[in-house]
Amino acid sequence: MNSLADNVQAMLWMAAAVLCLTLMEALLKLAALGLPPLLAITIRMVIGVLMLTPWILRAGVRSLKTERFATHFWRGLVGYLGLATFILAVTQLPLADVTAISFSRPLWAILIAAIVLGEAFNMRRGVATLIGFAGVLIMVRPGGAIETATLLALAHSVLSALTIIYVRLLSSTEPPLRIMVYHQSLSVLFGLGPSMYYWLTPGLESLL
Repeated sequence: MNSLADNVQAMLWMAAAVLCLTLMEALLKLAALGLPPLLAITIRMVIGVLMLTPWILRAGVRSLKTERFATHFWRGLVGYLGLATFILAVTQLPLADVTAISFSRPLWAILIAAIVLGEAFNMRRGVATLIGFAGVLIMVRPGGAIETATLLALAHSVLSALTIIYVRLLSSTEPPLRIMVYHQSLSVLFGLGPSMYYWLTPGLESLL
């Protein structure tokens, strides 16, 4: 049973994660103004791997050995597709709209966690989830028609929720560094094809 201190600490970490993710998404939109969107994602992942290198060297390459490569693979694929749908959506919609739709991410996570992880889904969570989805429906269909970009933003929310579940599954045996390294590295591999197809030499501003 988690203590109150553990719960508060977890909530603070989650709040920090949301802040960082929002900043990352804003910067990705900015980078995509000067680069093909899928290329921007790959460059972001390459930079991520480079930033993790000092931790990899300190822990040793052997620390990356895993017996759960298949789970890492699916987590990486889902994570990459989540970013891809986000950046394709945000190039067609205002960032505020995509962010608002992404608030459905915890709702999807609650449903998936109940199905996959067997986590409790009581009446309180059920009512809150239904109310949340009602709000999402209002956001995605304000005029009665659903645009393709809106569907992409919604797909981003579902894929992000799946990513959270995969991280939860992996965290039972895998340390944070290993989870991050596999995610970043596999995303680079997934993005190589689209990046080569849409290649455009990035300028200094886009790289920054």
